[in-house]
Amino acid sequence: MKVLYVYRKLRKGSLAWLKFLKEQFLYFPLKGQDGFFEGSLFTAFPDLDLLPVEKAADMHQVLERKYDWVIVNEKCYGKNVSLASQDLVWLKSLHKCRKALFIDQANANYLPDEKILDLFDVVFKRELLKDLDRYRIKPSARQKLHVTMLACPLIRAYFSKISRKVIINPVIIKEKQHFEHDVAFVGANTSIIRQNILTSLSKSPVNFYGGLYDHISGLALDWSGPRHPMESKSLYMQRIAGSRINLALDGKGAFTFRHLDIWYTGGFMLSTSSILDLQLPGGIPEEGKHFASFSGFNDLEEKISYYLKNESERLKIATAGNEFFRSIYDFSGHGRQIAGILSSY
Repeated sequence: MKVLYVYRKLRKGSLAWLKFLKEQFLYFPLKGQDGFFEGSLFTAFPDLDLLPVEKAADMHQVLERKYDWVIVNEKCYGKNVSLASQDLVWLKSLHKCRKALFIDQANANYLPDEKILDLFDVVFKRELLKDLDRYRIKPSARQKLHVTMLACPLIRAYFSKISRKVIINPVIIKEKQHFEHDVAFVGANTSIIRQNILTSLSKSPVNFYGGLYDHISGLALDWSGPRHPMESKSLYMQRIAGSRINLALDGKGAFTFRHLDIWYTGGFMLSTSSILDLQLPGGIPEEGKHFASFSGFNDLEEKISYYLKNESERLKIATAGNEFFRSIYDFSGHGRQIAGILSSY
């Protein structure tokens, strides 16, 4: 099966062309919102071809003859540019090859306009809702939906164009950490929920560590609540491992990088309850087994008090969460899922 991936538009700047050359001929970095899906694509299709949307549009007649599938990143025209039907005239002209859409929007409730969905045979969406009926789309469009996931920042990976393999270089903690904090959260200022929870925690007697940082600069946020600069990955992991309870709070979406970071590190996760509405590729995390959740600050205080007193249960959940992460964060496994979906058409 020959597959083309039309990837996310490069940022403007003098280094954009250099980055394009590296990604075409040397390596392709696997990180951020797209990294897990893209790494899985490369393991499933080592001869995967890459093109920016402008080049794909210019050579649409060649695509028809050369590829079985064309997979389009929804942000191929830019991070803040919504796909429109008129942008995909070139895609409409493809009749022989199949078409798939990859949506990396953080909001699990989000889907593009149904006219866009109609252009594709398959739609891969990160962190789908468990109840697909909540998407107000026709049944035929709902049947196209398949779940994928964002990448874990603590697992550095890239696809080598030379060896045609995904190379993984995870961040690790060399020494066992001792608990220094009862409750911890360090994260970007991406939701009012984070501000409200941290403001309330700062007024409580809980031994809390952390705060918010500006999501652009990484500097400690200038506000009246707990503030903390973005940390290096190794120090960030040490903070997770050294905290009895690690909060995972809604950001731009219900499922965040921090959820994956905590599971990967082996920390205990206490998450906002919105995670209960989601499905992940490879399995669905279970409350009370892989994580704990809370709804509202009063419930949060009760859960903090309970899990600080019940260490064996807390450690059991932390271990199970780490095992769950290792079972689902598998480029090869998810790649087989993707290949199986495409092969079924």
